Amino acid sequence: MNSTKYVSFYNSKGGVGKTLLNGVFAYYLKTIKGFKVAVVDCDHPQYTLYRRRTHEIKKEPPAEQEKIKFQTLQGTGILFSSGGERSYDVFKCPIEEVETLKSVLNKTSYDIVFFDVTGTLNLEGINKIIGMVNYFIIPTSTDIEEIDSSVRIYMTLKKAQKGKDDTIRILFNKAKKVSRVKNVSFQKELEKMNFRFLQNYCYEYEAIRDEYRSTLELKTTRDDKNASFHLIMEELLELLNL
Repeated sequence: MNSTKYVSFYNSKGGVGKTLLNGVFAYYLKTIKGFKVAVVDCDHPQYTLYRRRTHEIKKEPPAEQEKIKFQTLQGTGILFSSGGERSYDVFKCPIEEVETLKSVLNKTSYDIVFFDVTGTLNLEGINKIIGMVNYFIIPTSTDIEEIDSSVRIYMTLKKAQKGKDDTIRILFNKAKKVSRVKNVSFQKELEKMNFRFLQNYCYEYEAIRDEYRSTLELKTTRDDKNASFHLIMEELLELLNL
């Protein structure tokens, strides 16, 4: 039986940090925690992680390029790049081929697969992703438009899962410690309406964003075990029962 956890940092609102969070958490769960991890890039038309990996491959020595270059999965439009021991694997997958990819992933031994998905999916596309992903983390800030988007996508996901939301969480991303009171206030009000949250906030988003330049080797100073990033990672693993 396949025990892979399928996860997505997802929001229909652009600019909330979906791609950054999917990539950074995939990298750290691979390199720090030792899990076998992949990211599926469904973020049409940008395909940011795919483009970034492609650009990085060109800078590698020829022997290394051969190991990590993108290859087409036979009979599909899906591309694959192995991160080897250095980083996570990347699949570039059009949303139309998600079901084909599912049959491929069911034969693998990944511990965690992240899905990076465009926020402009139509209902059919959302349903395809819901059919794949077990856990949704919805990044947001205290900006009223982002909160509104987060609440709406939470309700959409909950409805699609027949009223169950035990695997859905809202995450305050781009949080500032000076605004913690405001964040907590928003959270308490929404919790009264039965929305669920990760209890840790991401305070290092700006630093992580500035340092995040690679899908192969993430050079970052976010090594403090008490940093909010690590606390979120531990909370995520608890949610995933890993």
